[in-house]
Amino acid sequence: MGIVSPIKVDAKKKRALVEKLTALAERYEALSTTNKEEFIASLRKTPPVKCEFRVGDVVTLTNYFGIKFTGLKVVGFADNTEFYGRFIHLDGGDSWSFPERPTDLVLERREGEGNRV
Repeated sequence: MGIVSPIKVDAKKKRALVEKLTALAERYEALSTTNKEEFIASLRKTPPVKCEFRVGDVVTLTNYFGIKFTGLKVVGFADNTEFYGRFIHLDGGDSWSFPERPTDLVLERREGEGNRV
């Protein structure tokens, strides 16, 4: 196995790459500091399509790997279903800005009601 030398990049390309990486880092920082309460307040209170869930419902989410997350609360809905059918936003973890599919949720209880039978 030979010695790997660093890739040579001219100064102009290097500067452009640094600028792109800086812009990406700034965008990531802006997204990661989005105010949770403002985001939730901006969500729809009714789903964009017919579904059994409503704001305030407590649900169990089963992810792609079959792992269940219980006690998550529906906090709002996206404007549409264009993100692979994902439009239900949940609170109870760090992924409140990432919508879920209704098919991945099971109703535990409605707000103000006891456990579902």
